[in-house]
Amino acid sequence: MPLNKIETFFSKPWVKYLIVAVLLVIALYYGVTKPFIAHNLILIFLYMGLAQAWNIIGGYAGQLSLGHVAFFGIGAYTSTLLYANLGISPWLGMLVGAALAAAVAYGLGWACLRLKGAYLTLATIAFAEVMRILAANFPSITKGSVGIGIPFRPALANMIFRGKIGYVFLSLGFAFVVYLVCRYIDRNRLGYYLASIREDETTSTSMGINVANNKVLAMVLSAIFVAIGGTIYSQYILFVEPTSEFAYEWSLNMALLVIFGGMGSLYGPILGALILVPIQEFLRMMLGGAFQGLHLVVFGTVLILTVLFMPKGLYITVRDKIRSKTRKTLSDEGGI
Repeated sequence: MPLNKIETFFSKPWVKYLIVAVLLVIALYYGVTKPFIAHNLILIFLYMGLAQAWNIIGGYAGQLSLGHVAFFGIGAYTSTLLYANLGISPWLGMLVGAALAAAVAYGLGWACLRLKGAYLTLATIAFAEVMRILAANFPSITKGSVGIGIPFRPALANMIFRGKIGYVFLSLGFAFVVYLVCRYIDRNRLGYYLASIREDETTSTSMGINVANNKVLAMVLSAIFVAIGGTIYSQYILFVEPTSEFAYEWSLNMALLVIFGGMGSLYGPILGALILVPIQEFLRMMLGGAFQGLHLVVFGTVLILTVLFMPKGLYITVRDKIRSKTRKTLSDEGGI
C-alpha cells in the first residue's frame, strides 16, 4: 500500500477511534487488578453514559428534568423481571425496558414539556416519586420493599460476569455508544433545533421548528439510554428494590455532572463524570457510614461554586478561555 494511502487511511476519524478503543481495552484489561479501582471505573463509565443521556434533554433542549430516575428504574425492573421470572436474557430485556421507557417518556413529554421552569422540574420529580411508590406497593409484581435478587449465573448471554472487568467493559461500551449518539445530535440538524429551542422557543417556532415534537424526541432518546443504564446497573449489583433503583440521587447526580461539566456540550458530561464520581466514591470509602450523605453536601458546594464562578460549566469555560487566548495571540502576531 502506497505511503499516501496509508496516511489517508489513518487520518480517518473512525480509524482513530478504533485505535484509541483498542489501546484503552488493553490498558483496562491488564491494568485494572484491584476491585475498588474496577468498581470506580464501572461507576465512572456508567455515570458518563447517564449524564450524556440526560444532557440530550437537559443540556441541548434546556428542559430541566429531575425525574429521569423513573426511566432508570423502568429499565432495571423490566430486564430483572423478565430474566428472574421468564429466563429472558437481560440483553433482550434491556431493549424491552428501553422501549417501555421510550413509551412512558413519550406520554410524559407531551404531558409535561409544555410546562416551563420550576413547574416542569416539579412535575418530573413527582412522576419519579409516583413510580417509586408504585414499585413499593405492588409486591405481587415487584416484591415491594423486599426487592428482587437476580440469580448469579455467570455468562455473557446473562450479562453476568465472575469478575468486575466484564462490567468495566460493559459500562465503557455503554458510555461510548451514548457518546456517538450525542456526537451525531451535536453535529446535525436535531442538535441545532434543540439549541434554538433552549435559547428561545418563540423564535424557534417563528423559524418553522416544531418545538413540541423536538422536545418530545429529546425526552424519548434521553429516556432510552437512561433505561439501558438501569439494566446495566441492576445486572452489576444483582438486586433491585424501589429505594435503590428509584433513588432521587440518580437524577440529581445526572444533572449535577452535566451542569458542572457544561450543559449542551459534547464533552461536558464526560468531564463531569471523570472528576466528580471519583470524589464521591473516595468520600464514601474514607467516611464509610459515619457521615451519610456528606458527598451530597460536597456536591452541593461544587454546584454552588460552579454556578457562581463558571455558569457555563467547566468544559465550556476552559474552552472559551483557550479560544480567547488563541485569538488574541493570532491577532497580536498579525499586528506585528
